[in-house]
Amino acid sequence: MGIDTVEGTKNGTKTGKYVYSIRSVQTGGALVEQEDPLHWRRAYEASRLTGLGELIGVIVSAEDENRNVFSTPGWKPASRQDNPSDDDVLDVEAMDEAGLLLELDTDFNDDATPELRVTPRRGQEDDETESARPIVAMLFSAEGEEYALCPSGTNGGCGGDNPDAEFSDSHAKVYITEITLNGGDASARLSRVDDAQFALQAGNLAQGRHEVVYKAVDEAGNEAEGEFAFSVVARGAYEIDISPGWNLISVPGTPVDPSLNAVIPPSGGISAVMSYQDSNWLTAAVDEDGSWRGSLTEIEAGYGYWVYATSFATVAPLIPEPETTSLPPTVRVNHGWNLLGVIDLFQNAAGKAPGAGDGDGEADNYFGSFDWRVAYTFDGQYHRWVRIAPEDDKDDEEEDDDEPPEIVNGRGYWVWSAEPGTLVP
Repeated sequence: MGIDTVEGTKNGTKTGKYVYSIRSVQTGGALVEQEDPLHWRRAYEASRLTGLGELIGVIVSAEDENRNVFSTPGWKPASRQDNPSDDDVLDVEAMDEAGLLLELDTDFNDDATPELRVTPRRGQEDDETESARPIVAMLFSAEGEEYALCPSGTNGGCGGDNPDAEFSDSHAKVYITEITLNGGDASARLSRVDDAQFALQAGNLAQGRHEVVYKAVDEAGNEAEGEFAFSVVARGAYEIDISPGWNLISVPGTPVDPSLNAVIPPSGGISAVMSYQDSNWLTAAVDEDGSWRGSLTEIEAGYGYWVYATSFATVAPLIPEPETTSLPPTVRVNHGWNLLGVIDLFQNAAGKAPGAGDGDGEADNYFGSFDWRVAYTFDGQYHRWVRIAPEDDKDDEEEDDDEPPEIVNGRGYWVWSAEPGTLVP
């Protein structure tokens, strides 16, 4: 039988509970092969089970010598003469526990193209990376969604704006049987993330094109093979746009060459740079000879920098890939005012929140490792101050999902701390 699904309601409000019923019935006929007095069987051609849906329910009824009627869990006849019919209510949980839900799995990953990408990505390109030690992510997400009971009338199956099905694919596991990287066996570098997701540690790779070839099989024995080509490209500079006048900026990582001359060439329209570090001002200005002069000689991650420009400019340092075997950077915080920068191991673009995925721009999270009380940043494009307060000090207003993040890469922040501490990004 096919199974219909609707979300139950109470007083006109959806309850989040499902109500299951029979959508259509195919009569299978008597079980004709007897193993012993209590065990019977019959084989059916899978090709005949059409029009019942992705997840099929099975009901078996029996009579003993005294005409006592029995039915398998999940459906009860109103009387001994009744047979299953459309709209009869089902207990699908009981059917599931009794092994009476059937999936006819004939496609690997629901015949969908798997999601293959290299990470960290270069921009939004799934097949380009600037990392010499990338990971190839392999996701067969459709494998676990091939068979499910979804509410009637939904578009695009379960999930999304629709509630997830309570009963779904019972054999959603994928196995990688062979995998090579540039023609060599890479199975020792492959790790399983979950039933349908894998991560391939590509190792140290030279710049250029690389190819992964794999063979896979699901629990039902469906096989598939595929390939994924990606490129390791030269590491690009990290760009921070500068507007005429004063700008308050920072870099997400200490540049390969942190010298002021290398990070901000004195001929690029920027004439002064200042930073407040460990309660001391460090400054540099371009002299008559066109060279930097002053106590500020290097640009480091973790600090904010005031930059004065006479025209639009771009600061574009080369920042190295974070070392996985090194301790993440921290910054000492003093009591009082500190001019701090945004450190981001993921090196998201300037103007984007730091952190994995879309990042986390919450000030309470970024400054949460010390007792901060208030922060200010300066928007150089509009020449205005922006005040940021801890969450506890904000008015109880409904959060707006469209609000921009409070902490973004490329900016510097004046932060008041009530006591000495450490910024742990």
